[in-house]
Amino acid sequence: MRLRKGADLEWVTPHALRRTATTRIAAGLGVGAASAFLNHSSVAITEKHYIEAAEQLSPDVRAVLDGLAPPPHRKLVERPI
Repeated sequence: MRLRKGADLEWVTPHALRRTATTRIAAGLGVGAASAFLNHSSVAITEKHYIEAAEQLSPDVRAVLDGLAPPPHRKLVERPI
């Protein structure tokens, strides 16, 4: 984790990444899936130590931001065969 020192990313740890991934899995697939992902014996362990509270999460703004970009032009996307 030497890269984090110069990039002001000291807060990024393996546990932080694991917690973020688990929170996102729980939001999309449920706490049971998140608990299985971590191979926990109990959903309570996952909820207590890994699931971030909903008020701490940033809202999902992807759809709004995607609306800012124009749709891709077909000629720019297609490649000649």
